[in-house]
Amino acid sequence: MEDFISGRADKALGTLAHYQRIKLLPVEFFGADQPFANVTPHDADQFGSWLKSKKNHAENTAHGHLKNAKLIFGAAVRAKLITENPFKGISTQLVRRPDRMAFIDHDTIHKVMEACPTRPGGVPSSYCAASVGCGVRPKSSRCGGLTSTLIVVE
Repeated sequence: MEDFISGRADKALGTLAHYQRIKLLPVEFFGADQPFANVTPHDADQFGSWLKSKKNHAENTAHGHLKNAKLIFGAAVRAKLITENPFKGISTQLVRRPDRMAFIDHDTIHKVMEACPTRPGGVPSSYCAASVGCGVRPKSSRCGGLTSTLIVVE
């Protein structure tokens, strides 16, 4: 896996850094010296079970790691290192959790942002506001164009 990642000179530095992070769990499970060709669909199933049982990952977290493994092994197929992706057919679809969703109105968001510590220039600290995908996602049509806010409760 390391040879495959280091050989991806066609990828941007950020993508290579992402590959380095996502290889950690497959390497921990399969072993650093396990050739791609030796990983079977049964091993891929066992990896998913291991993520949930031994690593205590929630279903969506496990699906994210399975998706990343599917990506790496899919690229190995395209590079003709293996003939078949052992992760093919494994579900990586995220499970919606409507019970964890809530609408937070603009006034509440404003109060939270006001309470956050600020950096020079009055900009809220980065742990109070984050990019899309990192927290509560208010509907932009109801929040004056706001696309995401992360609310940290410590």
